[in-house]
Amino acid sequence: MLSWDDLMRACRATKVAETQEQMSDLMGKRPSYVRSLKARGKQPSVDSMAQLHTRLTELEDEFRDLIVFGFDASESRKVAHRMVAEFRDGVFRDITARCRKGGAK
Repeated sequence: MLSWDDLMRACRATKVAETQEQMSDLMGKRPSYVRSLKARGKQPSVDSMAQLHTRLTELEDEFRDLIVFGFDASESRKVAHRMVAEFRDGVFRDITARCRKGGAK
């Protein structure tokens, strides 16, 4: 299961969120969501992880379009595209593992 630190590190590395408030927004939650759950030692809900997966998929699609249609085919854009896709895939694996364990809350 992805830890909060794993999620935040990936958000910062891909530049999709720099703060816990921004990550909360990516998960479709109120600004204090990440901070509150993290302080209580709780993991994000499967619903919020699914929302994060959806937002990462949208971002990955935007990056791909920029590359494919030649608006920004720079190496840094290609690296960012791969990083977001890998982050999205990791979130999907986490959701799948949690659902298999019956942790879909």
